[in-house]
Amino acid sequence: MSAWSEQIGRLIGVREWTVALAEIDARIAQEPHATEAWVMKSQVFLQTDRLAESMTAVECALRLDDAFAPAYYQLAYLLHLQGRMDDAVVQYARAFSLHPVLDDSLGWCQLMIACGQYGLAKPLAVYWTTGQPDVAEGWFLYGTIQLVLHEPAVDALLKAWTLDPDIADLPNNLGRAYLEQQDWTEAERWFDIALTRRPDDLRALKNRKLLHNRQQSLRDH
Repeated sequence: MSAWSEQIGRLIGVREWTVALAEIDARIAQEPHATEAWVMKSQVFLQTDRLAESMTAVECALRLDDAFAPAYYQLAYLLHLQGRMDDAVVQYARAFSLHPVLDDSLGWCQLMIACGQYGLAKPLAVYWTTGQPDVAEGWFLYGTIQLVLHEPAVDALLKAWTLDPDIADLPNNLGRAYLEQQDWTEAERWFDIALTRRPDDLRALKNRKLLHNRQQSLRDH
């Protein structure tokens, strides 16, 4: 965003909401079609718990420019606050496609996965593995997405393991990734690691049973 928006952002950051709103209204009076001014106005309203007015302001911004990424980011946050998670992740993905940022995108990637929106989550995970390659969670999320989308996931999950082997679901996901590649030995080894950590891990127990069933099916044929 522009230097003007950064200035308004600083005012918001120090809770000078009245001053910020006055500056924004002066800008809108001079430039009614200044999209960024409407987004900043939405931010002021959001910070002062005027959620309906915040939504109205961001909707105005999008009517002025339906390709303005900050407006979609703002809309995503508002929808999230309203508990409309499915709508929120769609709007965040739209914003990200227009102007990707790191910031809190990893958290949004996790939310997309929780909502079952793996296709939307994948670009965020890829962006993290590129922009922050030393963050294990990014590789773990990327590998998990690949696994669900039936794509080769071993490399991403092994990268996560080298960075942080303490991620809870990582051994189980690695076992499943090797299972998808029909590497039975590695699959069983990782399921055993998962069950060593958590003997009552139902997913690992289910996956190991699936492995044994597949092995038996091959032997029968």
